[in-house]
Amino acid sequence: MLSSAAARYSSSTKFPVFATYNFLHSFSCSLTRKYYLHSHSPKPNNISDAVDTVTRLLHMWPPPSRSHINKILGSIVKMKHYPQSDGFCFLYTQENFQDGLSTSRCSFDYTIKGLCFNQNVGKALDFYDEITSKGLKLDEVSYGTLANGLCKMGKTTSALKLLKVMRRRLVKPNIVIYSTIIHALCKEGLVNDAHNLSFEMTDHGVPPNVVTYNNLIHGFCRMDQWQQANQLLNEMISKGIQLDVYTFNIIVDALCKDGRIVQAQAVFARMVKSDQRPDFVTYNALIDGHCLTNNIIEAKKVFNKMVENGLAPHIISYHILINTCFKMKMVDEAMDLFKEMHSRNLVPISLAEDYQLNVRTYTAMIHGLCKEGFLDEAVALLDRMEENNCLPDSITFNIIIRYLLENNENDKEVKVLSRIIDRGVLKK
Repeated sequence: MLSSAAARYSSSTKFPVFATYNFLHSFSCSLTRKYYLHSHSPKPNNISDAVDTVTRLLHMWPPPSRSHINKILGSIVKMKHYPQSDGFCFLYTQENFQDGLSTSRCSFDYTIKGLCFNQNVGKALDFYDEITSKGLKLDEVSYGTLANGLCKMGKTTSALKLLKVMRRRLVKPNIVIYSTIIHALCKEGLVNDAHNLSFEMTDHGVPPNVVTYNNLIHGFCRMDQWQQANQLLNEMISKGIQLDVYTFNIIVDALCKDGRIVQAQAVFARMVKSDQRPDFVTYNALIDGHCLTNNIIEAKKVFNKMVENGLAPHIISYHILINTCFKMKMVDEAMDLFKEMHSRNLVPISLAEDYQLNVRTYTAMIHGLCKEGFLDEAVALLDRMEENNCLPDSITFNIIIRYLLENNENDKEVKVLSRIIDRGVLKK
């Protein structure tokens, strides 16, 4: 159980000793080692083939090369599977091989990575207990995977305890492990704790890099602690650490959200001067900043500049502008932007994200039309939404039903309600 497995780091750390198993059977393989290795690819087509291959290889004597087995284990991890199969007995039989520990660490890394990837962090910790109780040692890669898994499950305190375990076992945490935990602490709003950890890592001979600083700056900006964020920026510059696109995007976005658009534009200018090419995240932050102050003219200028610089506007750009146009009762402009959005060949980030943004954009359009009294146009847009394979959600339907009721459009209301029932949004 994850809670019990992760809880071991909340107090004194004690690792139980498990019985040693010997899974490698002492019998001859009916196939010659040479024939089997040549007839089985290290990149199996499916999970069953992979498990079968590992199991047969384990029954060979002398044993096959670990690199061959590791390639198959890597393929299993990439398939996002961790079957409880005899094929993984190899991971528990290190004592059967006499040519050194380090050659099979990759196998342990794959196993821990597979378990953590599938959110079985508790099992990964149990596996860690078992191999360390046999005197086997893990490197910083395996510890980093465990720390990442704990952080993703919200067990940041346990990840911090893991750092102490590493030091006791004379394994030096690397920059990736520290940055992972710092990111998790900042995400939880524990920015001061994250900052203290950055001092600790420096004391242990691991200087922060641009990723570490980005996490801390983002954390302080989210907490409106601008002085600390600015101090970290100056620290980066004094240490010769170059600000990257993510650094500038964090600052521009935070300033825009705080209504400090003039300062955001100054940072944008410095970004360009530093030979860091703004991306659509940068431009969207500025567009949103102008829209928050109802400056739609400047927002459109930024939008046009983005296109002129060779960046295809994302649906987010249109969503921000359309919402603002309706907010300012600029219905015609909103409709023009909506038509333009559909006429452009937008570059998607991901299908799932684009689908959700499409629903939100249509809903914003319908809401804006309803507010301005264009109910027929709103119902027509609802029809068009479904024709474009973008199904309305409960929010979309709630908006249009409310306005139809308020305007005594009973016939239209009944038709929309029937549609809601047909879609399964509302049961009869």
